[in-house]
Amino acid sequence: MDITADTLLAIPLDAPSRVFPQDPTEAAHVWRSLARQWHPDRTSDPRAEAVFAHLNALRKRASDWRSEGRWEANNTLILRGTDGKTRRLRYLKRHATDLGETLIARTIFTSLTRVTHADLAERERRVIANLTFANAKMEQEMHLWLPSEIARFETPAHHALVLTKAPDMVLLADLLAHHGGTLDARHVGWIVSGMLHVACYLEWAGLAHHAIGPETWLVSPEQHSGALLGGWAFATDIGTRLRAAPARTVNAAPSIWKTTKIATGAMDRELIKLTGREMGHDMPDALTDWLTRPPMARAIDDYREWKNALRDAFGRPRFVKLTTTPDTVYGDAQPKET
Repeated sequence: MDITADTLLAIPLDAPSRVFPQDPTEAAHVWRSLARQWHPDRTSDPRAEAVFAHLNALRKRASDWRSEGRWEANNTLILRGTDGKTRRLRYLKRHATDLGETLIARTIFTSLTRVTHADLAERERRVIANLTFANAKMEQEMHLWLPSEIARFETPAHHALVLTKAPDMVLLADLLAHHGGTLDARHVGWIVSGMLHVACYLEWAGLAHHAIGPETWLVSPEQHSGALLGGWAFATDIGTRLRAAPARTVNAAPSIWKTTKIATGAMDRELIKLTGREMGHDMPDALTDWLTRPPMARAIDDYREWKNALRDAFGRPRFVKLTTTPDTVYGDAQPKET
């Protein structure tokens, strides 16, 4: 094995599989070969110390992965569960979260919560499993907007929750990144409308989600719809005391909320307004005014006023096509889960 210094130093620490195989015996063979090439005592290359230190860090990361029951290569996360089963999760994009990470795939959304937050992982599972509806019509209406569990399992390092995801949906954070960080105000309109639709449901159900935002909300550019799939570990019954909240929420929260730490639906709408401000550019005055005002007493009142703001800004509602697709956001190759 002969690898240049430039090649080795360009390998990020979260990609040790670019150097080391998953099998520990094979990995040891690779390590010995590279150590002979790059140990400072065996080469006069001026970058030897930097390369050797980086090799050691990659080797340790590979060892950590094995102890955590995970391996990753070619957009595939391989997880060994505590039940002895191995799962292979193909993904399009990974994102770090306050509690672990999320994986975006073609038809699944996976939430990985570190075992140190086992109580919040259990909270996430229980809240999703116990979402209630007034009747079958409401359940059918809200089905596409809310999470639906496919599977859950544990590894030595994480609690995994696998949810369904519509193939035409992309994470809002990824959509924004694809468009340079902002969207046309007309698209901000329907995205915020979808979030408020879910906020009304959450208030009816007596829940405050506390993590609505670009990293938890998925959108369908084709259908102008959305789904709140991430962040459910922070959901809390309205009127009860919070156990945890993501950093983005804490930073955006009014001082009174930080003092009382009581769950309230108004915080969800505060986060929706923040998301609207983050998404928009050249926003009409009517939308800017709504996005910068404090939330109203009820979610339905905020929703009604947002609809009025949209009419003041754009007139009669009409569908404005957003041509972005999952292919353009995530690339042409869309792997299928195995």
